[in-house]
Amino acid sequence: MRSLRAWAPFLGAAVLASLLTPNGVQGFLFPVALIQMKANAFIQEWRGVDLLQAPPVLLVALCALYLGLARGFRLAPVRLLLIAGLLQTGMEHARNQLLTGVIGLLVVAEPLGRHLRGTVSCAASSVPRPRAGLVGPPRSVRL
Repeated sequence: MRSLRAWAPFLGAAVLASLLTPNGVQGFLFPVALIQMKANAFIQEWRGVDLLQAPPVLLVALCALYLGLARGFRLAPVRLLLIAGLLQTGMEHARNQLLTGVIGLLVVAEPLGRHLRGTVSCAASSVPRPRAGLVGPPRSVRL
């Protein structure tokens, strides 16, 4: 509740600033009117995903499900909820599939890296290490 009171002046100023446009209140009402338009059914990128065509977002979701069930990959509940919401928006409108892929990858990257580091540690230890003089920033050369 204290946090809400702290944000209240900012939210009030943001609403007031958004009303200071030539459109006034119509700027707030336009998204509602846009969603209710009958012509939205004809806009390709606003359509839902046809699962019979095997879209990339479905294939990625199935691979992630396999990784979670068969390989023991775990996500925190908040990350899992975020991924579920992103998948829902990606399936609801085709225009959100790229957003689902990019943000979903950022959400999963850190836990997936920890999981893969734990599963491939044996293979990584067999890789020969480079010699000390061959790695590092280039040294300055005097001419």
